[in-house]
Amino acid sequence: VETSELLPLGTFMELTITPASDEEAITVETAAVCSVRNESMGIHFLELASGDKYRLSQVVLSLLVSQSVHHTLFS
Repeated sequence: VETSELLPLGTFMELTITPASDEEAITVETAAVCSVRNESMGIHFLELASGDKYRLSQVVLSLLVSQSVHHTLFS
């Protein structure tokens, strides 16, 4: 996650992800900071409702497909 508000390692939080589409937000009920770098943090998702877990996987899949198509077209 890119951010200017870095949190200490091990910090627990609730995280809301709003997909670029008009879909409903995805809520990660429990997440923890697992790495901290310059203006970014690695986040480990610990607790996620099963419906949100599926929706998140679909959002990630669509991002990967779109990135792959972009790379193919512009390489």
